[in-house]
Amino acid sequence: MINFIVVQLTIVKMTPNKKNLYLIYGLLLGNSLIMKNKSDLKLIIEIECKYTTFLTEVYNKISSLVDCDNKLTVIKTKLCKGGQLNKVMFLHTYSNNHYLELYNKWYKNKSNKNIPLDIMNSFNEVSLAY
Repeated sequence: MINFIVVQLTIVKMTPNKKNLYLIYGLLLGNSLIMKNKSDLKLIIEIECKYTTFLTEVYNKISSLVDCDNKLTVIKTKLCKGGQLNKVMFLHTYSNNHYLELYNKWYKNKSNKNIPLDIMNSFNEVSLAY
């Protein structure tokens, strides 16, 4: 009985709700994606910025909303135009089917990401920030 309760809490954390849906929509408008592998779906988040402190803040916010695979979280340095160095963070969630509705909205032809028609229902200033 105790194990069932723990599993149930984990599932609630991973399921997109209105609060974190704004954040996920903002990330999907960027370089983030939902990867489908057979029957499992995984959210892969890519964020690029100049400062590592911002990436740490974003990581803390995202990992409090969805279960992330910490072994696959990577921060790399990228050389940009003019010799500027940017940091890029790659963050993977665990594979599950909780992103199926999002996948069906964003990947109509199953290979290219498309902006869903109902984006205004799940878009706000939080989405724009990410």
